[in-house]
Amino acid sequence: MSEGPANLGARIKSGVFWNLVGQYTGKVLAISAMVILARELTTADFGIYGMSVAVWALIQTLGQAGIGQKLIQTQDDIDAHANASFYMNLIVGVLLASLAAGIAPLAAAFYDTEILQLILTLYGISFLVEMLGATHINLLRKDLRFKAINAVDILESIAVNGAQVVLALEGFGVWSFVIPQVSAAPFRVLLYWILHPWRPRFHLELAYWRGIFDYGRWILGSNVLRELNVNGDYLIMGRMLGQDALGLYRFAFELANWPVQNMVRSLQRVTFPALTTLQHDLPAMGALYLKMVRVISLSAFPVFLGLIATADHFVPFVYSEKWIPAILPLKIIVVFTLIRAVASPSGQILRATGVPHKEFWFNLAQLPVLLTAVFVGTRYGIVGVATAVACVLGPFALIFLHITTRQVGLGLPVVLGQAFPAAVSAGLMWGCVHFAIGELETADLRVPVLLLCAVAIGVASYAAALFLFFRSEAQMLVRLALDLVGRRTTA
Repeated sequence: MSEGPANLGARIKSGVFWNLVGQYTGKVLAISAMVILARELTTADFGIYGMSVAVWALIQTLGQAGIGQKLIQTQDDIDAHANASFYMNLIVGVLLASLAAGIAPLAAAFYDTEILQLILTLYGISFLVEMLGATHINLLRKDLRFKAINAVDILESIAVNGAQVVLALEGFGVWSFVIPQVSAAPFRVLLYWILHPWRPRFHLELAYWRGIFDYGRWILGSNVLRELNVNGDYLIMGRMLGQDALGLYRFAFELANWPVQNMVRSLQRVTFPALTTLQHDLPAMGALYLKMVRVISLSAFPVFLGLIATADHFVPFVYSEKWIPAILPLKIIVVFTLIRAVASPSGQILRATGVPHKEFWFNLAQLPVLLTAVFVGTRYGIVGVATAVACVLGPFALIFLHITTRQVGLGLPVVLGQAFPAAVSAGLMWGCVHFAIGELETADLRVPVLLLCAVAIGVASYAAALFLFFRSEAQMLVRLALDLVGRRTTA
């Protein structure tokens, strides 16, 4: 039985609040650590790490077979589904750890980088350990217990980022990324077991495996294709352009996608369990989705355009001058991430309504176009690759948005209309900041002062544009912020 709208809305707000607390606490630590890593490590270190992530992300995706999503989506026989999920996850963990060990020598030979063999093997072992806690975290998500989940995330962020900084300062190179991440897995699993009382029984619950597989096979296929879409550029660039170029490109891509990876994903972690409770009420699901688009665009668009406006000064000052070649690719990538931010939650609609196969076919159609464009783009270096990625993923994001929103009876103009106020206000903000920086440069200000002035002008101009031209959106954003911060939250 689904929850009442008021209670569900309250739990969503509580979940969003604790996700924001966890995400932003973790990201403040991660950004601080990344500044030190970017200064202490070489572009080749970042490139090797990018190679390992590209290969491992594809392997790891084979373990994202929709097992957890099915557990969250199901409303009946939850304990039995949880037991089946636990043993299925364990089997997947063993298989993928073995696969990683087998692929590791091939990846090392492909990139002519021997160190990848050990890194990928360690990733596989860490994944096997993580599978012991996969059912517990999905049960916590199903119950919308994001306060508990984010407490674990914060503790992990403190430990991992602190260790990365220490190792980087001690000269461990690429291992500064790897060792802390791998070492965190057993502690994270232990905490999930402590936080949720569910325990597996010695019964495989085979009767439920078929249903989980039928639901999850499309999610698995979609995830594999999506990872190829997301990391295909890394795979090709590492081979064609080498470690340094990949390091610069990865830096640009990660920084450009920061709002999507954090602001948008924070909302998605909460809304998928919430959307599943509305799977038999499509109008209500559509209304919730439209509100998601409004909140995402109002929150993320000013960050995107502010990054474009300040990148020429921000990147060399914060991360050091060796990352200056990444600035132009960064700006190009930000252009398509504006569209991606709006479209990224759309896949949740397909999964919540039980039609994940549509996501699979979309990713299958997009993949050859993207890989071909990236291959051609490598002829023009990292700028060519960034341009190729933006030219393919931007239009395809609009197509995906059209496909998914039709599932709940919404048209593309209606959805894009939700982002219009943010787009206009953020565009005006960009113009003000861009003009102000040009004027401030003539005053020969120190870079920190210039950046602080640019941020202040950006915040003021964005707020002014919203209140002058889109007052209802401004009031909604203020109410939401006050509600999230001031309300009594629950776990």
